Amino acid sequence: MKTAAPNRVFLVACSAGKVESGPVPARDLYNSQLFTLARRYAEKSGATWFILSAKFGLLDPVQLVAPYDESLNAKRAVERAAWGHLVAAQLKQRQLGSAELVILAGRAYRDPLQQLLESQGHIITVPMKGMGIGKQLQFLSRGLAA
Repeated sequence: MKTAAPNRVFLVACSAGKVESGPVPARDLYNSQLFTLARRYAEKSGATWFILSAKFGLLDPVQLVAPYDESLNAKRAVERAAWGHLVAAQLKQRQLGSAELVILAGRAYRDPLQQLLESQGHIITVPMKGMGIGKQLQFLSRGLAA
């Protein structure tokens, strides 16, 4: 296991695929291949990580959550912006300082956040920016194999 880079936090997007029973720890709720690989990638880093949830904003991986059906993709721009402010406030409450935030999420989850988080002093890293799902899966798989 690698040692975490100081002040690095991973933000992993939730997924539509979820277990059918619950509540369960948030890390176990989402079962898509992309989420599973992103979760493992974040865990392998040894850094703190959180889940970006369309319904709840920021979720701690051990927080108990029941299955739900909500996505930012279906929300209007004003709703996504409000969600971004919620997540930024939740991160600020965690007193992460100016931690580097590594976002493992698509545009619907990333766009409402990036500028807000940069204005709070965070460095934002988006290692999978511009990649389709297949390329994202390859990127994460290679990172886990390294």
